[in-house]
Amino acid sequence: MADLIAALMDLYSRQAYPEVQDPVEIVLESEIPQYDLGVGQDIMRSNLELFADRTALAESSRNPKAEVDAKGKAKGLMQWLTEDPEGEGQPAFQTALNRISKYYDKRGKRIAPWILDAKEHNDPTKLTERQQKALFFADVFQRKGTTTEKGEGYEHGKLQEIMRTGDPDIMNDVYLKHWHTRPNQSVVDNARRSFY
Repeated sequence: MADLIAALMDLYSRQAYPEVQDPVEIVLESEIPQYDLGVGQDIMRSNLELFADRTALAESSRNPKAEVDAKGKAKGLMQWLTEDPEGEGQPAFQTALNRISKYYDKRGKRIAPWILDAKEHNDPTKLTERQQKALFFADVFQRKGTTTEKGEGYEHGKLQEIMRTGDPDIMNDVYLKHWHTRPNQSVVDNARRSFY
């Protein structure tokens, strides 16, 4: 029932605010054209979708309603922390919401109502799967080291290499070094199953 309500709210938002489009496209239409990687934009999109899907598999078994009762309250498709486990900063979910807001600002669009609502309710499980994927893309593109990490065999950056090749080794590397907060052996083994 909650999924139906979220989908209806998303549909209402698109009709009430015609400038609001697919949130994944807000991010990808801002990022993808920046890079000349020797492959078409459709391939770049496809490889990014594959990366998001495999990350969701590793994090939540592709369950947008998943919750882990751990320190920091990990929730949703990508298991965002809704509380800072150290109590010193902003939780990862709020950071992701701020990051996606920048894409709306950059494109001169009104920030989608679902983003503003999410900043208040602080619960990724109340978002649609597509909204959670958009947050993932906004977040991962702006994480330190994912798009600027040159060297280590990457001419442009790790995400750009994923866009170009869809290489599961690089997806696994970005996941373990830039997404998961504290990978232990169990997380590493699960990532291996998810990305390969």
